Amino acid sequence: MLGVILYNGDKVIVYKYHGCGNSFLIVNGEECFDYAKLAQRLCNAQDGLGADGLLAVNQNPLTMRIFNKDGSEAKMCGNGIRCFVHYCFNQRLIEGEVVKVSTKAGLIEVKIISTNPFVCDVNLGKPIISEESPKPIVLIDKKPLELQSLWLGTEHGVVLVDGFSELESKAVIEEFLKATPFLNGTNVNFLIMLDSEHALVKTFERGVGWTPSCGTGAGASFIVAKRTGKCGQVLRILNPFGFLKVYEDAKGRVHLVGPSQRIAKIWVKKFWKNNKKTLKNACFLFFC
Repeated sequence: MLGVILYNGDKVIVYKYHGCGNSFLIVNGEECFDYAKLAQRLCNAQDGLGADGLLAVNQNPLTMRIFNKDGSEAKMCGNGIRCFVHYCFNQRLIEGEVVKVSTKAGLIEVKIISTNPFVCDVNLGKPIISEESPKPIVLIDKKPLELQSLWLGTEHGVVLVDGFSELESKAVIEEFLKATPFLNGTNVNFLIMLDSEHALVKTFERGVGWTPSCGTGAGASFIVAKRTGKCGQVLRILNPFGFLKVYEDAKGRVHLVGPSQRIAKIWVKKFWKNNKKTLKNACFLFFC
């Protein structure tokens, strides 16, 4: 689910969306906020809105900044950018079916395929694949698992597995995080091929943890599946909230096609502890 926060004094309106279950908050119009701290405060599920991250909207040029729930800033989010464009469409901030969005990963082109349901095609660009040889091997229950690393909007590692149950522990994830060639860490995607056209992916996102879906992770998983002969030009990634279609165009660019949905409109009342107007002292009441 994803919420859009519009500031009007101490009153806040939140629109909640989701992109295949991946959750975010979108902030528009309060440039003075420390977005990293705001993400930590509002993404908290216990006393905030609960979300995987926060997206900050800037216009002229249209720009999306992404903050994980721990406050770290990400470069790109495949599910988030679809919700971002959906929001911009609803708020009439964009015109036409093709939208270009500036991100930390560069300029991303998004094509609106339909508006009811809202579906976008995101051009993730060409992957940069690590040619590290041999590939890092992690032993899980004495079984060797190969970590294949690449860049697709952000850092990713992909591991082909037969099941997810043995991957739940923090110790297992830490072994893969230590094995990555990327100095700033990585997202780790565990890929189960169901057949040559369908797959399951479970992603441990840096700065977030386990997420129901990861758009760029789906793209990275497709690239690894294609390079290892597991699939052809198209792969559908299934999850409980829908599916993502990933394909490669004639120029070798990876495209991500998937839905986004607006869930709710929430009114938020903001007040301050001890009359000190700092984010640390901010309190929020939520009304649906």
